[in-house]
Amino acid sequence: MRVVTWNILACSWLDSTSYPSIPTRDLSAVIRYQRVLATLRQLQGDIVLLQEVDTQILNLLTDDYQIYYTPHSSGLWKDWRVTNNDPSCHSAQTGNAILVHPDYTITSSRSIQLSADGNHTPIVQVQGYYFSSVHLEPNDSPTQLQQIQTLLDILPEKGVIIGGDFNTTPSFAVHRYLNQYGFHRLTTLEATHPFLDDTPPFTLDHIYVSSDLEGCCAKILTQPTVTETMLRTGSDHFPVSIQLNL
Repeated sequence: MRVVTWNILACSWLDSTSYPSIPTRDLSAVIRYQRVLATLRQLQGDIVLLQEVDTQILNLLTDDYQIYYTPHSSGLWKDWRVTNNDPSCHSAQTGNAILVHPDYTITSSRSIQLSADGNHTPIVQVQGYYFSSVHLEPNDSPTQLQQIQTLLDILPEKGVIIGGDFNTTPSFAVHRYLNQYGFHRLTTLEATHPFLDDTPPFTLDHIYVSSDLEGCCAKILTQPTVTETMLRTGSDHFPVSIQLNL
């Protein structure tokens, strides 16, 4: 089973001034989301964990996947919203989604509020395994640990896959916390978020699995710069995939 995690960059959070080298046309939601869709088809994920998803792109995905979408509360990270003058950006709300290939059956699904600020995560059960797509609080904050603890309190100890944008590199506390609970990271230390062309990239996107699971073949669809990855994939994060041994 191929599992993918990817932050696809919500259009309401895209500040065009951060990408001066990219033509305005290529920053539009219409163009970017077509590139996101093409990249997802290239990746051929069986389970895809997405972050920064708005309802606008969900309509493009229904032909390829079963979708379980969980929006965040409208006030979450409201300071990130920008006026980007993109007439094709119609959605101000964002959330996380789990896409499931039609060959698999979703046997249960639920939405969990991870913290009081309105951060939500979807959980789906497929073939007896539990998948969660997370977008944690930025930086190494106590809220991150609270969010993961809330999630672990709900999930079983075995058969669990947690993937998403952790907003921290592997050296921070939330990763050590997951290790203490028996989870191990299947993704590599390669950078997943180039951020800006003139700044060092970060490793923010990860896939963790419970102690009973193994996987291989971690892969990151990298590009040399954020400009090149935006022009190719439509996002400022690299998609990350693993092959899960079930």
